[in-house]
Amino acid sequence: MNFQGVEHSVLGQRSIRTASMADREFARVSAYNEIPIVLVPQSPTFASLALNVPSGPFVLYQRWHKDMGQLSPGVIWFWPFWNRISHIVTRATITYNAPARDCPTADNVMVNVDLSLTFRIGPDADAARNFVYRLGAHRFDELLSAETEEAIRGLVYSVTHGELCGDMWDAFKTLYRFSVNSLACSYLYIFCVYIRL
Repeated sequence: MNFQGVEHSVLGQRSIRTASMADREFARVSAYNEIPIVLVPQSPTFASLALNVPSGPFVLYQRWHKDMGQLSPGVIWFWPFWNRISHIVTRATITYNAPARDCPTADNVMVNVDLSLTFRIGPDADAARNFVYRLGAHRFDELLSAETEEAIRGLVYSVTHGELCGDMWDAFKTLYRFSVNSLACSYLYIFCVYIRL
């Protein structure tokens, strides 16, 4: 959806060839405004002579498909096939745009609202692991999209167009931040909520 040049963000998970491609993939935003927050590298067929583990994101690995926690950054010489990097989760701060079009107020005036949310997954590898295995990128995108749309439309419908003022939006930002933090409190931290009419 596009509203006044602002596209609705989509959070996603991508497959990559090697773990060394992680920084490049996290920086690349697709044509559909998909923001990658989790990457899944291919497993080695037999063994890798050298494995380059990136130093920026959370790198989770498995042994015989059992979660073994976080992998330390650097080069690992001889990486056998029974080990694999399962997920690479970004530590970067993500800005999620969620415009809502044609929201009716209590007096039936249509209003367009643009909400921008800034968050980070973490603060540690355990939170990243819980995020990947309990929620996941796709379900988090669905949760955030539905929660945002419902919160904006519910608030706008509860007031008249003359009551849409700055003080009301400040209270809404605080309540919305609390609401989303309570839904996924152990996985992420929300920094900022910006709203524009």
